[in-house]
Amino acid sequence: KMKELIKANVDFLRMDVSKEDALRMFAYNKYKVELINSRIADGETASVFRCGNFIDLCRGPHVARTGLVKALWIQRSSGCYWKGDQAR
Repeated sequence: KMKELIKANVDFLRMDVSKEDALRMFAYNKYKVELINSRIADGETASVFRCGNFIDLCRGPHVARTGLVKALWIQRSSGCYWKGDQAR
């Protein structure tokens, strides 16, 4: 999938959105809502990046577009607990 995205040369678009807009954008995900509420003060903005139809919270920076990625290496993948809490 990563190789397909690199070949597609999709732009990364940074958007700064209000805390309220971020809460609306990610209302479907209780974990992202928790991050927004705990890390972004009222009246501040959050940075989100869009790549094709995928959008997510991120501080960045990123390369301008996926076609600039010349190599990738996934070293490992693992599961984890949300903030170290096995009940979450």
